[in-house]
Amino acid sequence: MVDTIKKQVNSESVARLVGIAVGVLTIAGYLGYALAYLREWAFCREFGIPSEFISISWATVLSVSALLLGLLALCWGPTIGVNGWLRSHMAGKYKMRALLRTILAVVPVCAALLVVYPWLRHTWIEWLIGVVFLGVTFFVQIFLIEKGGGSMKRTSGIALVVLILVALLAGAYSDGAERAREQTDYWVPSTQPQCVVLRIYGETLICAPFDGASHLVERDFFIIKMDDQPRPVLTLRSVGPFRTTSELP
Repeated sequence: MVDTIKKQVNSESVARLVGIAVGVLTIAGYLGYALAYLREWAFCREFGIPSEFISISWATVLSVSALLLGLLALCWGPTIGVNGWLRSHMAGKYKMRALLRTILAVVPVCAALLVVYPWLRHTWIEWLIGVVFLGVTFFVQIFLIEKGGGSMKRTSGIALVVLILVALLAGAYSDGAERAREQTDYWVPSTQPQCVVLRIYGETLICAPFDGASHLVERDFFIIKMDDQPRPVLTLRSVGPFRTTSELP
């Protein structure tokens, strides 16, 4: 009888873990697509490229999803690992425990965001403001989790998840927009030497005419296929950063 109960509990635990793993992977996949699309949309928006041209590959979704799972491990791994030690050695010191857990959570998140979204480094003032806001909010929510009861813990936990999602979405948008403003190296097709390749989606090149003297990109977009005849030869040239026609007085 006891062995039967143990087997039933073990099977239920395994089923629960499998369900959680499937749920996490599914959410990571959808969120990975959303972040990749948002970054592309922010870039295209700066140049006025129609959103209908945007195409997100499965490889991009998988890579972003893998980075999200790594970010999740960086965010919660250290705090879970030291949670028992903090509770036993800092019993009642809610502020100090919350501060240490905030540092262990915010530092990996910020480092991972800079790796995933390297163009955020160009907006260091906004980045610093965001880090301070993220740290203060994390501290408040973790403090409430440490000191509060069941309902407060659930509310603060949900608030932390929402905060991380907002940080990821804001990072994706800012990275795409800043890349469009600051990128200098672009591919130039041999078949259209006065045009620049703004985006590459698979075998499709989104191109637009540009003026090298004024660094101005016109909003007259056209598509080149890599299997077109004659086949275009792409040359990487330092022709940016660009302005768009919307920036003209």
